[in-house]
Amino acid sequence: MASELDTTEPAALPPASESADGHAVIVTAAGTYTPSGHTLTGPVDSIEKLDKLIRWATLTPLGA
Repeated sequence: MASELDTTEPAALPPASESADGHAVIVTAAGTYTPSGHTLTGPVDSIEKLDKLIRWATLTPLGA
């Protein structure tokens, strides 16, 4: 018999504040996002797209 804790999904963490946006980018196959949850790009589903994103990110600090 499974307990209630085994069947519940983990709680989602709230987005980080916008002060973290200039320091990190969250990259997934579905897209890239700022820590506060704003969408930056669409899917990053190839090495070429990841390379382009990394090159873009080195041009200017995100918060600037």
